[in-house]
Amino acid sequence: MNLYEYQSLAMRTAKDLPRDRAILHMIVGLADELGELSSAIKQSEIYGKPMDFTNLSEEIGDLLWRVAYAAHVFGFSLERSEEHTS
Repeated sequence: MNLYEYQSLAMRTAKDLPRDRAILHMIVGLADELGELSSAIKQSEIYGKPMDFTNLSEEIGDLLWRVAYAAHVFGFSLERSEEHTS
């Protein structure tokens, strides 16, 4: 599966929101997922708990979905993002 296919499939599960609400949903969701990933790593690195690789994998997958959603909200494909750079 390539990034275009992933993004297309992922967006089948995205809420249909007005652009202003979609931007808010996107940025808060990214922050939430990054926080969850950070917390999972902190548990191991700071508190000495065993690294939970299943949870890490899930959190990285959630972040990937959020990145695909961010690209969608701003109207570009993950594979062709260079088209919108300045």
